[in-house]
Order: sequence, then structure tokens, then C-alpha cells
Amino acid sequence: LSPVRVAEPHRAIPARLITLQRRFHAWITDYIIFEDLEGLDAPGEQIQFAAYGNTDLATLVGGECSLEFQLTEVCTAFGMLSYVAGQDHTRNEPTQQSIRGASGGVFHFHGNEFRSDVDLEEEPLAGIPPMTSLLGLRWQSQEVDNVWGTEISMRIVSGQDRIASSLFESETPGFNTWDVRAFRYLTPNYLLTAGV
Repeated sequence: LSPVRVAEPHRAIPARLITLQRRFHAWITDYIIFEDLEGLDAPGEQIQFAAYGNTDLATLVGGECSLEFQLTEVCTAFGMLSYVAGQDHTRNEPTQQSIRGASGGVFHFHGNEFRSDVDLEEEPLAGIPPMTSLLGLRWQSQEVDNVWGTEISMRIVSGQDRIASSLFESETPGFNTWDVRAFRYLTPNYLLTAGV
């Protein structure tokens, strides 16, 4: 056998910089999903019936990274980014839940129908959050017996256009929120925090 060879780029990172990175690609069998169902007749009412079921194959791809950089002895800049994309790869296959429900007379389902009555081979998974990031500055005292700090940060959430349209999900716009926080250690074991 040939020996294992690993090629990894290396770069010196300043001691003031702390980074963390995680990436993933997961193949999931029997992922639990919602299925939109045709409910029993209810004249004058609009009711959306849904049931849990399993899709044969789904994937989750994404990652997250964070970093902190000490600008001065008391001031640190920090940031975070996270993203995940979910995909249902067996969208046209009916779930076992829908077949059981139909046989029990709970709702109408025929074996030749597409799941949620929509013909799609693949579709984004429902309920997956959009890309989110966080940027901020933290000021913290360096005194051993008087540890306190303040922090200001902005959370940035991107718009979500990867939606499960068969489940009546709608695209959502992005938004930003600001947070201000202060903290102080009253004793080595007690931390007081306040923020808006």
C-alpha cells in the first residue's frame, strides 16, 4: 500500500486572532417532513391539513465560521456567519404516513398522486433558516478583581428564497437587529448581565 498523503496549506495566524470553522454535507434517510393533505370537506372553511411523514433522501449542506480579533487591550471585534441549505431529493414519492392516513379515512389520497398534490422531483426542505451573520465590538476591563464589559452587535439575516412552495411557504425579506449588552462579575461565580 502507498502511504497516506495529506496536503494542507498552512499560514501563520496572529495571536490576537481567534477563528473557528465548521463545514458539513449530510445525507439523511427518512428525514421527517410535513406533507400538505387534502382535508375532508368543510363547506365555508379553509383548513390546511398536514401530517408528518418521512422522505427517503434529504441533504443538508452548510457551515459556520466565527472570528475574534483583539484591536486593543480592551477592545475586541467579533463576527459570525452561518448557512445551511436543505434539499428533499425524493419529493415525488408519497410518504408512508399519507398512505396510512388515507386507509384510515382521515383524508383523501390516491396512490398515483404526487406528494402534496404537486409534481416536483426535488424541493428545498421546509423551515430551514436563511444565512445569518453577526458583527460586533466588545470592550472589557483587564482588571483581575473588577471584570466588566460592554458589547454592541448587529445581527444580519438574509432574505430566504429557498422555500417549500408545496407547503405554502413564502419568501421572506432580510432584516437587521441591533443589540447592546453590559456585564460585570460581582464575584468569580456570579455574573450580572443586562441588555437591549
